[in-house]
Amino acid sequence: MQDLQRELFLSARDRHPPNETARYIENNIALPGQPLPVFSERANGFVSLDEARQEQEESATKWKGIQEEIESLFAAMEQVQKKLDQDKTGQKYNTKVDLRQCNWKVVMGEVEKTAQLWKSRPNKQSKIMVFVDKVGRHSEALERWLGLLPAGDYGSSICGAFKIIIGAAGRYTKVEESVYEAISEIPMIMEHAKRYVDMYRQLRDQFLEQRTIELFRAILTLLHQVMQFFLDGKPKKFIGSLMQQGSYKEQLFQSVEAIKACAQAVNDEASQCQARMVMKVYEKTEQTQMVFHRLMQFLLTNPRFQGADSGNSAPDSDPSGLKVSSYDLLNADRISWQDQEISRSTTPTILQSPSQQSILSKADMEHTKQQLLQCLNYNPEALTRDIASILSFNYQVSENERARVAAMLRHDRFQTFMTETQTSTRLLVNGRGDLSAKEGVSPFSVVMAELVRISNTGLTESAPVFILKYFCSEHQSSHPNDRFASAGGMMASIIGQLICQMTEKGLAVDLSFISDSKWRKLELLELHTLCTVFKRVVDQIPQGGVVLCIIDEISVYETSRLGEETEMGVKKLVQLAHQGRYPVFKLLVTCYDHALDVGRYFSGNTLDLNEDIETDDIADWIIASQLS
Repeated sequence: MQDLQRELFLSARDRHPPNETARYIENNIALPGQPLPVFSERANGFVSLDEARQEQEESATKWKGIQEEIESLFAAMEQVQKKLDQDKTGQKYNTKVDLRQCNWKVVMGEVEKTAQLWKSRPNKQSKIMVFVDKVGRHSEALERWLGLLPAGDYGSSICGAFKIIIGAAGRYTKVEESVYEAISEIPMIMEHAKRYVDMYRQLRDQFLEQRTIELFRAILTLLHQVMQFFLDGKPKKFIGSLMQQGSYKEQLFQSVEAIKACAQAVNDEASQCQARMVMKVYEKTEQTQMVFHRLMQFLLTNPRFQGADSGNSAPDSDPSGLKVSSYDLLNADRISWQDQEISRSTTPTILQSPSQQSILSKADMEHTKQQLLQCLNYNPEALTRDIASILSFNYQVSENERARVAAMLRHDRFQTFMTETQTSTRLLVNGRGDLSAKEGVSPFSVVMAELVRISNTGLTESAPVFILKYFCSEHQSSHPNDRFASAGGMMASIIGQLICQMTEKGLAVDLSFISDSKWRKLELLELHTLCTVFKRVVDQIPQGGVVLCIIDEISVYETSRLGEETEMGVKKLVQLAHQGRYPVFKLLVTCYDHALDVGRYFSGNTLDLNEDIETDDIADWIIASQLS
C-alpha cells in the first residue's frame, strides 16, 4: 500500500528530480528498514513520503494565499475589457478573449498588432509605442518566469492584464504614457533577474519560493492599480485627466519600486541558493574546523617559530587524526600514495554537474568580474610579491622580538581566535614592541606571511574558507597622491582577493548591484563605496563559510593624512565581525607597537603584550634558532 501511494505521489507531482543522480537515489537507495526516499526541491535533499506530502501541502497553501488577489484582478480586467470594447459610437469590438487562457504568446501578438496600427499614425514615434516596444524586446526572462509559475491562473492573470493594456494603446490615443512606462519596467526588471529565473527553473528551494510569491504579489498590485485607473476614468477620456492629478502617477511608480525591491530580493536569495548547492558537498563544520586547527598547529610546529616541543601545544588535536605534523604535511613536495588517499578522504572537492555549471552563468558574470578587477587595479601577483619580500628577510631579530612572537602564539586569546569557526569575531594584537630598536620587517609580519603562505598551498582549496590579507608595511608611499597606499587600496585588494577565491571555488559572484555611478567611485577608490561592495560580496557567501581577514601593521596607515579613512575602513570591517548572520567573519589586525584610533573598535577583543617580556628559555625554545 505504501509503495502504491508513493508511486501515485511521484507520478502526480509537477516536477521531477533535477539530475540523474537524484533520480537514481530516489528509486534505488534506502536506509536499512526504511522505504525509498523522495527528493524534495524545497529541502534540496531526500525526505520521507509523509514529509514530501507535507511540504507539497505547505507550498500549495502559500500560493493559495494570493488567490483572492488574483480573482480581484480578473474581476477588474473583465470590467475594463467591457469598457474598452465600447467605442465612441456605441459599437462593439469583437476582441474579447478568455483572459484565463491568455499566455505570453497572445501578449506578443497584441504587441505586434499594436505596432502595425501605430505605423499609420502621425505620432507613430510616440513614447507610448516606445514603451510597448520595450515590452516586446525585453520579455524573454519574463516569459520564462511565467512558465515556472504553478498551474492554474497565476500566469494568465499577468498575461491577461498586459494584453488589455497594450491593446488599449493600439485603439486609443489618449492613454496616459505613465501607465506604459510603468508596465514596460516589469520585463526590464525580470531581465536583470535572469540568474534568479535560471535558478528557480533548476531548484525551487523553500526560501526562493517565498521570495517568488512576494515578487508575484508585487506585480499583481501594480497591474491591479492600472486596471483601477482605467475603471476610474471617464468613458471617452479614460485616465488622462486622473493621471494629471499626480497622486496616481506617484502611486504607480511606488509599485514599480516595490517590484524592483522584490526582484533584488529574489536575486540575492538565488545567490544564496546556488551557493548552498555548491557548499552542500562539504562537511562544512568539520572541514572548516580542520582548516583552522591545521593553521594554528602549523604556527606552533613551524620550524621558524619552534625548534622542539615546549609543552605548549595547540588547544585541540587535528580532527583529521593524521599522525604527521601540520608543518610537514602542508609543506611536503611529494606525498605517498597512502597520504594521497588520506587527503582525499578528509578534503572533499566541489562536485559540479553540467546543470550546476550553467546555473553559475560564468560567461555572463566573468566580464563584470574582470571589469571590477581592472577598475580596482587588482593584481594577484602583488600579494605574492609582498609575501616573498617579507619572508626574504634574514630573520635576524632580537631575543625580545622572538619572545613577543612566542607570547602571541602561546596566548589563549590568540589560539581561541584562530580556531573559532562558528561565530564572527575580531582580534587586535598590540605587540608593544620598541619601534626605535626595530630593524627591517616586523616579526609579526613574518608570522602573518607564513600563515598566508601555507593557506595558499591547497589547505583551503576545497573548504568553505576564504583567507584575505593585506600587509600595510609593504604599501607605503611618501607621494601624497598615491591612492593605493591607503585604506582604499587595502579595501580594493581584499575585494579582488575575495571575488577571485569565490569563483575559484565555483561560487557565482553577483555584481549586478554596482550601478553606473558606483563604477566611477570605485575607479577613484572612494572608500564608502568600496566598503559597500565588499559587504555585498561577503553576504553572498553561504552559511558554513568562514572569512579570515588579516590586516597587518595597521598603524602604518594611522597618520595625519591617512588616519581618518583608515579608521573608517577598520570600522566597516569590524561591523562585519559583529553581524549575527552568515558567513562567519573573523578580523585579525596586528601592530608591532600598538594601534591608535582604530583600537577603540576592539574593546574586549585586544591582545596587549607586555612592553617588557622576559626572554626565558621557553621563549627561545619556541622560536629556537630557526629565526637566527
